[in-house]
Amino acid sequence: MIKRIQFVNKPGGVTVAAFQQAWLATLPDLCTGPEPTRPLRLVACLSLPGLAGPDHLHDGISMTWFTNQDHLQRFESWLTQPTCTAAHAPDCVESSHVLCAREVVLRGAPWLDQRWHTPAEKFKHMALARRAQTLSPAAFSERWLGKQGRVAGAKPGAKPGAKQGHTLAIPETAKGLAYIQNHPVQNSAPEQPPASSKLQQDFMGMPPLYDAINEVYFDHLDGMQQRIDFFHTHEVGKASADLVRWARFLAVREQVVYPPFNPTISRTKAESR
Repeated sequence: MIKRIQFVNKPGGVTVAAFQQAWLATLPDLCTGPEPTRPLRLVACLSLPGLAGPDHLHDGISMTWFTNQDHLQRFESWLTQPTCTAAHAPDCVESSHVLCAREVVLRGAPWLDQRWHTPAEKFKHMALARRAQTLSPAAFSERWLGKQGRVAGAKPGAKPGAKQGHTLAIPETAKGLAYIQNHPVQNSAPEQPPASSKLQQDFMGMPPLYDAINEVYFDHLDGMQQRIDFFHTHEVGKASADLVRWARFLAVREQVVYPPFNPTISRTKAESR
């Protein structure tokens, strides 16, 4: 499964509420192309500033799912058509960056299958990281896959801000209901980018904005808060490690934008369990 992940930021003079309302209204346009171009799924992730730390990297993140690179290529080609307006960044977006990644669901696949058939918002704790300079993208990807359930943080008893790395097991209460890794891939994009001066994309030969994006799902905000507190207590993301040289965290609430919620399908899924 290939995901197209778009990170967006609002202009300084736009309020969070105004941005979210305007941005959410534009996202369904990405699913209005001919049937062969449409993504399997589209979600919007709205940032919850301050929950995951002082860094505020992005105001919103959209994610679209495609079966393979060919499916993604059809979508990207549709975006370049003169009649397509979906590629144009709306006025509520000041900057945008697109990254394509291979999705790997490492925990909670049955829960995710059910999640896609409910209109309820869910919460996600996300990590955005850049690999250690000594690792190639392939080597980093392989090593990251083996780190499920463990993180690098400060050693017990270390002074605040200590640079030493220490492997910590994440407690069950902070692991969440599903865990996904997104491994960036080179996008076989069309020759011409979508016609928007605001839209920045990863094309062939260009490095991705991040080397790793993970997602940990929660039903409720208090569950996600336990993970955030654990990361804060152990300074996860601040300690040096031989895997990543930089990491930041985001807390978001996720809405399913496409396909529209169908209660009949959802009821059938529930009854089949």
